[in-house]
Amino acid sequence: MEKSKFSLRQFLFYFIPISVFSGYIGLSVVSGLLSGLPQIDVGSFLDYRMLIFQAFIFIILLGSVLLGITLKQELDFSEFGVKKFDLKVVFAAFGVSLIIYTINLAFGLLFQLIKGGFEDYSYMVGTTANLSFPLTLAGIIFLATVVGYAEELFFRSYLFVVMKKLPSALIVLFSSAFFSIGHIYQGIEGVVVTFFIGIFLGIIYLKTRNLHLVAIAHALYDVFAFMFVYFTFLGN
Repeated sequence: MEKSKFSLRQFLFYFIPISVFSGYIGLSVVSGLLSGLPQIDVGSFLDYRMLIFQAFIFIILLGSVLLGITLKQELDFSEFGVKKFDLKVVFAAFGVSLIIYTINLAFGLLFQLIKGGFEDYSYMVGTTANLSFPLTLAGIIFLATVVGYAEELFFRSYLFVVMKKLPSALIVLFSSAFFSIGHIYQGIEGVVVTFFIGIFLGIIYLKTRNLHLVAIAHALYDVFAFMFVYFTFLGN
């Protein structure tokens, strides 16, 4: 029997997305460790220019996965959970995003109880000189949408296909671990919370195989989180 050949297309399918995302995560880890954790300056981060810059980075990450999939599948994205868009998915995603926010809130309260009190995060505010609410809101929505689709396409859709020979539980655990490491700039607590959020999203994706559902839920959660931070630290 003739063995199937490992083609250049197959190699690029694995190499491009994994190398690009690994490089981004590696830089995040090194930057976080060198700068101290958590590494967040709310005022600078929510500047619309920084939001657009971050979105540009994630457009590159999203493009790397799309390119890898296109080379292998020749524009057939059905295996990666890309289904016909249905407005009902948005309503379902809203419910999923609320559960994600609840998970985040529960772990936040747990960490505060372990520490014996609520931590003062005022040091995170940084500069607010360049903030404009309309521009910040537009930047947040744009960034959240790009991040939602980029991260979910890679950490859920793509990695689930790459690891499809493994048991489902291991796929969810491995993808969630990789997902959480990329959020090390949020500190160890952020990594832990993101890991469990990744598990939840992984289970949802396993049950539905719908990229739009998890990506929109991810984006909505990010919008909620960014707006909460904005009004908590910077709102007048």
